[in-house]
Amino acid sequence: MEEAQQKNEFWSLYTTLWRLSGKTKPIRDNIHKTDGSFVHSDTEHLQRWQEFFQQLLNHQKPHDPPAAPPDLSRPQDLASEEAPSLEEVKRSIKMLKNGKAAGADGITAEAIKAGGHMLAERLHLLILTIWSTEHIPTAWKKAIIMPILKKGDNRDCTNYRGISLLLVTGKVFMRILQTHLQRHHEQLAREEQGGFHPYRSCCDQIFTLRQLMEEWTWCGKRTMIVFIDFRAAFDSVHWPALWRALEAEHVPTSLVRLVNNTYSNCTSCVRIKNACSEDFTVRSGVQQGCVLSHLLFNVVINAIMRTAFNGRWGVKLSKNDYVTDLMFADDSAIFANSDAEATDILYAVASAARPYGLQINSDKTKAMTTDGSSTTVHLDGKQIEQVQQFKYLGSIVQERKVASTAEVHSRIGLATATFSALNWCLWKKQSVSLQTKIHVFRATTIAVLLYGAETWTLLQADLNKLEVFQM
Repeated sequence: MEEAQQKNEFWSLYTTLWRLSGKTKPIRDNIHKTDGSFVHSDTEHLQRWQEFFQQLLNHQKPHDPPAAPPDLSRPQDLASEEAPSLEEVKRSIKMLKNGKAAGADGITAEAIKAGGHMLAERLHLLILTIWSTEHIPTAWKKAIIMPILKKGDNRDCTNYRGISLLLVTGKVFMRILQTHLQRHHEQLAREEQGGFHPYRSCCDQIFTLRQLMEEWTWCGKRTMIVFIDFRAAFDSVHWPALWRALEAEHVPTSLVRLVNNTYSNCTSCVRIKNACSEDFTVRSGVQQGCVLSHLLFNVVINAIMRTAFNGRWGVKLSKNDYVTDLMFADDSAIFANSDAEATDILYAVASAARPYGLQINSDKTKAMTTDGSSTTVHLDGKQIEQVQQFKYLGSIVQERKVASTAEVHSRIGLATATFSALNWCLWKKQSVSLQTKIHVFRATTIAVLLYGAETWTLLQADLNKLEVFQM
């Protein structure tokens, strides 16, 4: 650890620390089958993971035809897009992240960067050919899925997220394609969407929500807030509906075809303990691990919310200003003036989402009122649970509370757990220098403690508790 700190190899330092602290949980051998029993061999283990992801990434085609979003009132662009330049290719290579796993060919980002100008020229010629023929290499359509535990029981496959390992050369092209798509999407992106936008972050959305709730609380205005949860949102996107959403944003047809061809005839396999399952076809979702996925999902969710609201509803802020919702990717908070209005909005969002393959998870969707009064919101005949507080983008917000006391308590608890996890592997190690310990303390414990602190409204008692924690 000391050597890694001296060489500024922080990735190696934190990987070692997390492994020693037990933060990283390996995939269990005895995972559950669909019937609740356990697998008994490595072959069954691999087959179970293949079965899980094959089902997850092949959602049934929605019965409803995709509804076109409202007209976005912008002249049609030309059908074609200017081909990428050599400088674009070089910028895309430079933006590749080091220390990431390679795809099936074993070529890493560091190897591509080491190729210099000569490799960039060769890649540029390949990308120009792809741009003109609109034919995507088959190898770029093959993904290796690595299950990563989110939280919960590590014997349950549903508690894992699949990260797709793709060829790095393909990532260079996808980054260029993403840049071209972003230019068109940014002109028409919803103001309420903060996810995966330049100069916007989780804290911006948290701060906006806190400010709105504070204003409504001080004014004594009863406002409904419904936090919507979509079931397996990124894995459920219906591709034909995605192409229609891109066309509705007036993305040039050449770019739409390139995205279409990138996703058509995709295959994946699952890698567990250096063994890979059989390949299977993928027919839904956006790949988590591809630079395009976040932008494409934003296009879909923006189309859904435009169709759902379509100029209706909204809580009044001033004479001509209304707020309907806040979003960060699929994390949605919708605002309503009454229970009936909140129910109507929920039904509208569910109806608009269905053609795109997305479904609202009514069990994880929660409702809250700013004044703490009881509420009754329904979706598909089921009452949405009312809560007094909710963790929005990792930060707790409360009804009737302007101060962030609950969030401060939560942050202190999380920071204490982070500090304690490193007790034996770092803090009590006399062989590790004080400088290294201070660096790790600031990067881990303090970072956890002060996440979202710029959005807090603090009482003196809260400040005292934060000071005491660091003493």
